[in-house]
Amino acid sequence: MKHLFKTALGICLFQKGPEDLPYSLTALIMAFSANALLTIFQFSIQKPVSDALWQGLLIVLLTMFYCYLILFLRGRGERFVQTAMALMLTGFMLSLLLMPIVFINPIFQPVVLPNFLKLILSVLVIAWLLLLQIWSVLVYSHIFRRSLDLAFFYGLLITLGLVGIEIIVVTKLNF
Repeated sequence: MKHLFKTALGICLFQKGPEDLPYSLTALIMAFSANALLTIFQFSIQKPVSDALWQGLLIVLLTMFYCYLILFLRGRGERFVQTAMALMLTGFMLSLLLMPIVFINPIFQPVVLPNFLKLILSVLVIAWLLLLQIWSVLVYSHIFRRSLDLAFFYGLLITLGLVGIEIIVVTKLNF
């Protein structure tokens, strides 16, 4: 397990790729479960658990399905296990970096703070969210690029397609 997270960290730092992960369905299921549980937990902080459960699962399953579809269309279906594991592990690790904001946001809602402090806190939160989103897009682009043997630009386009689909699904289902 330590090796998986070390490799996922290397992927997040653009030093390794999904091909460096073992081909293991068990490890993929564990990575999927960890990512799904963390996503559900993050949703459950501001939503009822029943809503968080199906919404979190839907987002993670959508990522898996999109990954399979893209790999299948490019004739690289044999790379699904390692690519999906890379997406799940890096998604999990980047979501862990989101946790401080997930916890801070509800705590500061009822607290009365001076306006300048609210402004500073808001700017820091937005900057952190933006940084994480950009990093996440770049990491996913790196994963798709390595899995599909494409230029980074095409990996970025594929990742932006995933982000666009997630936004549409989230918007249409009123998450």
